This record gives sequence, structure tokens and C-alpha cells, in this order.
Amino acid sequence: MKLIGLLLLLGLFSLVEGEVVTSFAATCPDFFVKDQNIRPVTPTVLPDQNRYKQICQRYGNVYRYATLYDTQNRIPVYSAYTYAGYKSVDRKDSWMIEPQIDEPGASTKKEMTTSDKVPLELRGVNQALPKDYANSGYQIGHLYPHCHNCNKDQAESTFTLTNAAPQNEEDNTDWYGQVEKVTANLIYNWCLHSTVHVVTGVVPGNTWIGVDNKVNRVNVPAYFWSAFCCTHRLTNIPVSNGFLAPTKTGMKVLHNDQNHDWKMVAERMSVQVLNKELSRLYGSKFEVFGNVCLDVIGGPDEMTTDSNAGGSVGANQAVDGDYEYSGYNRGHLYPRCNSCDQKQEESTFTLTNAAPQKQADNTQWYHQVEKLQQNINTLCSKNTAYVVTGVIPGNNVIKGGVHIPTHYWSAYCCRDVKNQNRFISQGYMLEMTGMGNAQATYPTVAQLNTDLTTKYNKRSFKVFGTITGCS
Repeated sequence: MKLIGLLLLLGLFSLVEGEVVTSFAATCPDFFVKDQNIRPVTPTVLPDQNRYKQICQRYGNVYRYATLYDTQNRIPVYSAYTYAGYKSVDRKDSWMIEPQIDEPGASTKKEMTTSDKVPLELRGVNQALPKDYANSGYQIGHLYPHCHNCNKDQAESTFTLTNAAPQNEEDNTDWYGQVEKVTANLIYNWCLHSTVHVVTGVVPGNTWIGVDNKVNRVNVPAYFWSAFCCTHRLTNIPVSNGFLAPTKTGMKVLHNDQNHDWKMVAERMSVQVLNKELSRLYGSKFEVFGNVCLDVIGGPDEMTTDSNAGGSVGANQAVDGDYEYSGYNRGHLYPRCNSCDQKQEESTFTLTNAAPQKQADNTQWYHQVEKLQQNINTLCSKNTAYVVTGVIPGNNVIKGGVHIPTHYWSAYCCRDVKNQNRFISQGYMLEMTGMGNAQATYPTVAQLNTDLTTKYNKRSFKVFGTITGCS
């Protein structure tokens, strides 16, 4: 997949050049992490040079970012850029294309331009056109997002179709909230300024959009992914994080269910795990940052990655490797979405707060339980709500002997907002079918206690002890 610079028009024709090159490292190395010898380390460049084009995106005579573009699927593989800051900027409606993609021999046509500047018989042969998206039901989804810029020209340069792929409107919103915004917050808290490299990409799916009833024009991705690497502002060591999210369209195909209201849930992971997931999805070895920046931040007195934990790691707990190629997500018990504090949210990303959960069940649990629990504060007096979430272990396991739960359950207890002398509570239970087709039950906490006593095979199990109204 290939990406090229974008041009955004402001009424006048700015100089925007997208240069198709044979080597990212030789032409625009600044957008990539460096190894210990200060050599640029590019993400994996897929080998078919006739299909995959390397583009150094140039706008206003300045290189802005780099894109690997897939001329067969007419979407990027990835865009790589240096993070400049987070800012809400005006979106532009004008999208440009890259003439050299359709006219490989047009050495003088380096400037990004409107599609009508390419001869009609060549126009769109190897890349998407604006009309491919018209009335398709999909938005033009940025890979390098315009909001990861503080500079107007840099933000404008992201508006090229070589930096975009079809994205459902809800997925577009969720990707922004779960990845683009979270990435900006992590970078703000972790990274030294001007040391941050980001790569965002897509994995092709089995669905297409097109124009004039033509099929197989522009591929709709099954996954979006992203990763960043930077120098930590306190320790001066490389730190990183990755994200992987199946799209709504990809989920429908994966589960052969077009009617279910699937929702994008981005999974946060180490870059090392992301590399393995992408290698599986692309069908060949893929590395985002080479051997650089494989782990997330950790410390000896805090939660850490398993690679920093010592020789007995995994003896008594799950590790990242247990989930690799398992087909299961790391399902939160204490969900990150129910925290308003950045550090509190980050603290939920420990494997001691997670259990194996199929993506479909993960989505169902979010919609039928976690999302409902976000309204607890409307029922409870301020700072009186307590929540407990747990799982019932099953007999099946993934690698490392990590048991797959048969059920997730949860309950809250608080003082009634209308009468602080009275406690109120609610229980929740959802069977993990693997297909996301179970319906949550909403027992009283007393009923939940009875169910858990049976399922745990205990003499007595009480979530909140004997508190009146919560027992």
C-alpha cells in the first residue's frame, strides 16, 4: 500500500509534491526511528515494488511524512510521521491524488493535484478517487490524522487519498477517541518533545467500495492499527505502545453476521505483540520499528512488561505471550472507559486485571454492562459508588494454562442519590459464548450472590458482605 503527500487547497493552489521513491531511508529518513548506529529503521516494506509504492510526502517544498501505498487495494499499508502535538484543527473537504501513481513515467508530475489533472484513461487505475467514496456509506478515514499537528500546513498535508482508507462513521469516531486521542495523552505524559515517531496502518478486508458499479475498486480495511516510539522524558530510554482494532465491517465478515451491531474496540498492546499480530494478519513477517521500541514503560515498583519482570515471569500469572495467536483479547475487569483520570486509566492495563475474552463477547460486555455502569453516578450520591467485577473460570485454556472464563459478572453498591441513608445496588452477568450472542442478565445482588456461590462451588459468596440494600 502506498501513501503520498496530500494537498489541501485553500482557494489557491499550494505547491504540494508527493515523490514516489525507491527507498524511504535514502530520501526521507527523518520520519523513522533510528537504531543504535543512528540509521533509520523503516516499518517492513512489502516486497512487490510494482504493487507497493514508497512515497515521501511533500507539501510546500517540505517533506511531511511517508506512506507505503498498495496500488491493488488502492489504500495505504501505513503512514509514518513525527508527532508534532495535538490540536483540534479545521477539516478540509478537498482531497487530492498523486499523479505519479497512475502515471509512473510522469517524472515532472510530482505535485499533488486534483484528479482531473490525470489523463482520463489513466485516472484512478492504481489509486482511489474522491468519487469512489461518494454515496458509499464510508468516510475517508485518515491514517496520519490531521489532529496530530500544531502546524496548519502540516495538517493540510494529511488530506490526500493516499493517506486514507474507507472507514465507517462510527469506527472513525471510535478510532479517534480510543487511539488518536489516547496516543496524544500517552505521548504528553511519557515522551520527550521531538522524539516521537508514529506509524499508523490498515489491514485489508474482504469488502470493497467502487464507482459506476465497478467492483474491487477500493478495499475496506478489516483492521486499523497504530504504534508510537519515543524517548521517555524521565529515563531517556525508548518506550512505546501499540493499538489494534477490528473494524465494524471486518467484524461482520469475521463472524459471518451482518445484522449484529458490532462496535470497534481498540486493544492496547506492546509493539512486540503488535508485530506478531500484524505478521499473522499480513501473512508474512512484519515489524513496525524493527528491533527498536518493543516494550512499554515499566518500573520495578510498578506494573511492568513481562520482559522486565525477571526470570520467573509467568510462573503464577498470565503474560503477553499467552494471548498471542490465541484468538482472544485481554478483557478488562476494571474497564479503562470507567475512569476519568489518565493515570487511573493506564493502571487498568495489567494482565492481573484481565481474562481471555473473544472480541464479540468483549463488545457485548461493553454495550450491555460497562456502558450502563457509566450512568451509576446519576443514581448514586457522590463518591459513594463501589463496583466489583469478576469472572467464572472455565475448563478450557489458552497458552500458558490461562483459563477462559465461562461468565463475566459485575455489581455496584452505593448510597441512593435521593436518600443517602439508603443503599442501592445492581448485579450483572453475561455468558461468554465466543459469538457475542448472549444477553446479559441483571439480577439483584442477593440473586447474584446465590449464583456465584453455586458457580464458584463455595459455601457462601457475597460481593458486598451483609450491607443492607447491597446483599
